[in-house]
Amino acid sequence: MKIVVYGAGAIGGTVGAFMAKAGQDVVLVDKVKDHVDQMNARGLRFTGIREETISVRAILPEQMAGPMELVFLAVKSQDTDAALDALIPHLGPRCTLVSLQNGINPPHIAERIGRERVVAAFVHFSADYHGPGLIMRGSEGHIYLGELDGRITDRLKRIGTVLAPVCGVHLTDNIFGYLWAKQAFGCYAAIGAMVNADKEEVLTHEKYKDLLVEAARECAKVATADQVKLEAWDVFDARPFAGDSREDMYKAFHDLAVKDLGNLKRRTGLWRDLAVRKRKTEVPSLTGYVIARGKALGIPTPVNEAAARMITEIEDGKRSMGWHNLDELNEVLKKR
Repeated sequence: MKIVVYGAGAIGGTVGAFMAKAGQDVVLVDKVKDHVDQMNARGLRFTGIREETISVRAILPEQMAGPMELVFLAVKSQDTDAALDALIPHLGPRCTLVSLQNGINPPHIAERIGRERVVAAFVHFSADYHGPGLIMRGSEGHIYLGELDGRITDRLKRIGTVLAPVCGVHLTDNIFGYLWAKQAFGCYAAIGAMVNADKEEVLTHEKYKDLLVEAARECAKVATADQVKLEAWDVFDARPFAGDSREDMYKAFHDLAVKDLGNLKRRTGLWRDLAVRKRKTEVPSLTGYVIARGKALGIPTPVNEAAARMITEIEDGKRSMGWHNLDELNEVLKKR
């Protein structure tokens, strides 16, 4: 099977490299020429939990050719349409596209290429792109695969087998429950990205525990109104945020802090985008999606609205990073 991984950063690079190591016919596509050149010349190097270099084949988007049989899409949410523009001319008649992205992107992808071609995935392993040809992998993690209609199909099983060398793979009849659970996680992560602190410090800070709970709770209310049943995975249980027990919500974040201690990636990808790579984050597509669905369904999301605005101000150089941002959000919480 001819496999294409479009977007060879932290997630796509990891997925593509370990499939290639297992003998799959994989080509990695990335728009960063230095990254492509380095991968072809020296392989893709991993640090962190796995210290190794894997030989891969990489090309630029303009070098793609079809017909493609299986595509893994691993670009930032805001780059989805540009990636689809490049891919669509090369998709074979029976091609399946698997979205490895954060956010609720599969329905939009389905609008462009047809629902029958799309499989959704919830990815939870930690990795950071550290430069051309170099990825730090912070944890083994898991990938959950699901059809948009909830069926467990032979196609899911085949894709699961292909992905098995990368990490643990699970098939689910409720993929949107996982994607929305990751949205709740992302609402906390957007807030934590505003300070120069490790994830554990943010998650266990007594002063801000109600703030984090309310951000996730707003997301859970929107998901529930959207007829989605939230799920749990190994380090985070989003289900309490759809209920009424604040103690269970506190525990969900406390457990996340404890279970994430073995993760070599100590800060979120959103923080890295702001503080290290100095680029636009996925927040408008992640927290922004929660806000937009909330407005459509009549669910207020004041904490997430303020957080999204503040992230944009940091991106634009109009706001500094620091704990004062969380103090400001606490004032929003008091007024809600």
